[in-house]
Amino acid sequence: MHCFRLEENYSYRETPNRLEYMAEIRDALDLYQDHLPDHTTIYKSFDRLEIWVWRALLRISAQQHPQSGRAASLVVLDVHISARWKHDTKTGPQVVRRNADNLLSVAADKALHNWITKYEFYALGVEPLILQRGSRPLT
Repeated sequence: MHCFRLEENYSYRETPNRLEYMAEIRDALDLYQDHLPDHTTIYKSFDRLEIWVWRALLRISAQQHPQSGRAASLVVLDVHISARWKHDTKTGPQVVRRNADNLLSVAADKALHNWITKYEFYALGVEPLILQRGSRPLT
């Protein structure tokens, strides 16, 4: 239902009203016209989805597009959500580790410019394209 809402650009309040008149979509979602969820239920259920659900949806959507093997190809391959603000030096390598099989290179800012991270990326077979001081690529 959330994918439908986002794809059609409906608000939480509009979604049940639109579904009321879309029998094929209701059938696919196994919903009955007289038992559609309230917009507040839809809103609250969005927050209860586990991270593995979001990753699965991202993987499916990423597989629908040709991949160049570059992290900067405008295809989202993974997402990292944290209740606490972690520094890029912690979350960046985690995302690269999870997706190393699908990456040839990864573009990053100077927060990941250290020999440990570069060595790990090279060991995973991923070329780091990390900016150092200024805006020129690291060679």
